[in-house]
Amino acid sequence: MRRFLVPFLALAFVSLMPRTVLSWGNAPTHFSIANDLANNSGYTGLLPASDNPNLFIRASACTDLAWTQTFKTAGLGYVHTPEFAEALYDVALRFWWKSNWRTIAHAYGAHIAADGVVHSTFLAIVGELIHSLVEVSVDTLIFYNGTPIVPSTPPFVWENINVGDDACDPLLFILASRRYRERTGHAVPTIQLGHMLVAVPGLASSIAVEYDYHKLKGNTDLSEAFLQNLVNQGVLPGGFESYYGDSLEAAADWIQVHQ
Repeated sequence: MRRFLVPFLALAFVSLMPRTVLSWGNAPTHFSIANDLANNSGYTGLLPASDNPNLFIRASACTDLAWTQTFKTAGLGYVHTPEFAEALYDVALRFWWKSNWRTIAHAYGAHIAADGVVHSTFLAIVGELIHSLVEVSVDTLIFYNGTPIVPSTPPFVWENINVGDDACDPLLFILASRRYRERTGHAVPTIQLGHMLVAVPGLASSIAVEYDYHKLKGNTDLSEAFLQNLVNQGVLPGGFESYYGDSLEAAADWIQVHQ
């Protein structure tokens, strides 16, 4: 009986989970991509010296504030767009003395660029439920095995990596939403302090829950079997590793353009 319990709970968890940790999953796939950009030898020197690597890694998940209930209800889903990433970067440049804002902007744009690649390739042919299951399965593999670029035990405890008010600075996001309206001419709602005070802890909590889910599974067996089955059925085009690499390159390109 027990052998079927964890797969059942896994499916129920993802099926019922609010859409707060999707988009090339955060916990820890986006953190892993950011870690590769900040710390792996092939990308060393990519970030400006003033960028804080730890802050960069944690800020890479802030883009998915768009999927919190607070942001969806308030009509703030536009924050998960390339245009908002540009607005965030504009504000960071304007306040040049706030080096942490530029770090956050780099992480934000890298997330958007990575999502753009994987959603148009690896995840382009699956429905939303399968999309969610695939992403959480990839998250599980990275949680236990580390980054596929340098397969090894993660250099830190993933559970210690999460968003917070420093990584998703409320004032930066408030100003960026105003800049977004200026840049695009879209009459969208602007971000208010109350939105940030509720949404950031909400996103952090959902990421923490996903970490607990990975630990509940205990290993990668279920995720590996699920992904391989989708490949065998022709639902997925192959393993995720090459697409992860493509996402990483797209994120690196975005940062290099925004120096």
